[in-house]
Amino acid sequence: PGFRGEALQNYLEACKLMGETEKGRVAARKLWLKTKDDIVEREALSALEVGLKLAVDASEYKEALRKEAQLELERGRTGAFSKACLFLKDDAKLVKLKFRSLGPEGLRRRLILSEEKKGKEAEELAEFLTEEFPKDPAASEGWLFLAETSLGKERYREMETYLEEGEDSFQRLEDIFRRDELSGLALFKQGKREDALQKFLALLGQKGLAPEKKAALLLLAGDCYFLEKKYGEALGYYQRVYVMYQGEKAEVGKAYEKSILCFRALGRTNDWAATEKEAKEKGYL
Repeated sequence: PGFRGEALQNYLEACKLMGETEKGRVAARKLWLKTKDDIVEREALSALEVGLKLAVDASEYKEALRKEAQLELERGRTGAFSKACLFLKDDAKLVKLKFRSLGPEGLRRRLILSEEKKGKEAEELAEFLTEEFPKDPAASEGWLFLAETSLGKERYREMETYLEEGEDSFQRLEDIFRRDELSGLALFKQGKREDALQKFLALLGQKGLAPEKKAALLLLAGDCYFLEKKYGEALGYYQRVYVMYQGEKAEVGKAYEKSILCFRALGRTNDWAATEKEAKEKGYL
């Protein structure tokens, strides 16, 4: 009973070697239940795997673990619960139970973190959030994630469906901006450049936009003209980026490159050479 950490891990290994099945099961249970501060995740998963090997019936062992994990969550022991989830992996019952305990705002924050880390659970989070709390303002993050995923797969109708279903949840200004931006990008990718241009220009007219957003929208507006071979019109938008938003290095670099292409297409050799020289001197090319 007094064993902790590494000692308990060694005791479990001894049980395995000596065939002490019952003692081994007890040790495995103690090991995976220990808090994250006391025992690392890898050791906990190892303990659960040993417990499975020592079990008489694998399905019965997993069912008992599932029930105990639920009980641990109800007691507030989220560390033990999360380790059981990792072991059982894609267990739908546990996933839903885990998410339900967070509430809509907690789910939204977790989804943002999962997106930033490119976590595998992001899609599950988004689907659960939009199914359980479809009209809550927190659900907007889920609707937008699903819409953006569909856009990346060129499923435009599916994307529009997500945006329509999530309409009631779009209450924050930043969410409304992202919704309209996604609609504009979908039009652009489908070759509907005039409609896309109107979307981008309308977004540019919004107050309080971050410089990075403004620079990105100017590039998109320029691209709408560039792809129609209207190089003079495109050039005006690209130039605004590197004249007005020097702090946005990634966007400014792209603007210089595209401006040079426009000058080349227009046969303006001197402007092309001067712009290329300027971009190199400033470290963009």
